[in-house]
Amino acid sequence: MQETSLFDDGRVSVSSTRFVADGKTHLISDITSVRLKHTPARRGIADFLFFIGIGQLFTPFSSILPPLLCFLMGFIAWIVAKPKYIVVLVNASGEVNALTRSDQESIKKIIDALNEALSLK
Repeated sequence: MQETSLFDDGRVSVSSTRFVADGKTHLISDITSVRLKHTPARRGIADFLFFIGIGQLFTPFSSILPPLLCFLMGFIAWIVAKPKYIVVLVNASGEVNALTRSDQESIKKIIDALNEALSLK
C-alpha cells in the first residue's frame, strides 16, 4: 500500500501507515482505536487567590491594595489556565497518550485523520 498524507501541520503528521507526534512514530497497523481525552483546566490557585482577596476585603484595618492585587492575580491565573486535550491511542498493549494540546480543534482534526487512516488499513 502506498503511503498517503492525511494531515500535516509541521509538528504532527498522519499518513496512511504512520502517526508522528512529539518525535515519536506510531504505526497505524499497531493502533486499534483512537479517542479524545479531556482534562479540565487546573484553576485551584486562581480560586484560592480570589477567596483570599475577598476575605481581605472584610478584615478591619485593611487597605484596598492587597485584596485588589490578590483578586487581579487570581483573575490572571484563571485566564491563563487552559484545559488539555489528549490524543489517546489504543493498541494491544494498552493506551498511550500520544499528543497533548490546549487547542481542541487541532486535536479533533488529528483524530479525524487518524480515524481515516485506521479505515484504510
